[in-house]
Amino acid sequence: MGLVAGWFGGTARRVIDALISVSLAVPILLFALAVISFLGDRELPTFMLALVATGWAGTALFVKNSTEIIKQAPYIDGARAVGVPPFGILRNHVFP
Repeated sequence: MGLVAGWFGGTARRVIDALISVSLAVPILLFALAVISFLGDRELPTFMLALVATGWAGTALFVKNSTEIIKQAPYIDGARAVGVPPFGILRNHVFP
């Protein structure tokens, strides 16, 4: 999600920024416990899955900011100049 928000910007960025902000505003442990109580399964794998599902926002924010910086790098302009399509640039130059 952060890659899409950082690369394309516009409406996608605003929507993903809003999702990230909402996710960061809610305490992770509290939200994970709410998910577990909603699912009704109190086993360790469910708890771990709930923590992972609620902890994505920090990584998405980091990836979005990094993508915005990389998008302005000279080698990205060079790839555009030789005709590499946008998804090729994302796959080969930004994502790694």
